[in-house]
Amino acid sequence: MMDHNRTNTQGSGQFDSFGNKRMVYSSSATTYATVKDCLKANADETETSSSTLQSLSAFAPFEKKYMCSGICESSLFFFTLDVTEGMPTSTCLVQMQKEMGAQFYPIGVACIASGAVMLLIWLFQYALWLKYDE
Repeated sequence: MMDHNRTNTQGSGQFDSFGNKRMVYSSSATTYATVKDCLKANADETETSSSTLQSLSAFAPFEKKYMCSGICESSLFFFTLDVTEGMPTSTCLVQMQKEMGAQFYPIGVACIASGAVMLLIWLFQYALWLKYDE
């Protein structure tokens, strides 16, 4: 964790140079298997809303299937997988694009086709608006 500057060390502040709150290890008896469990249990202290937890839960199928985490950068921990799985090594962006691309292809084709039809309708109406010389 020190390699990523995310632990609280002697003399360091509560926030790192990027404004991220540092993670602090404690000797309390409570432990959590996943980051999601930790955020749920400490929702009041971490100011995590239920909508944020629901949004992050959308990654759960991708984390389990592809062992990835995050979109632009890989996270330090998996959100829904056990922390003993180690650090994620890849992002979920490419896998999400592959899986969702196939599902949205028909919608894209329908949008392009309806746009072409509307363009043709506009051209026909424009021809009706044209003033013809007699």
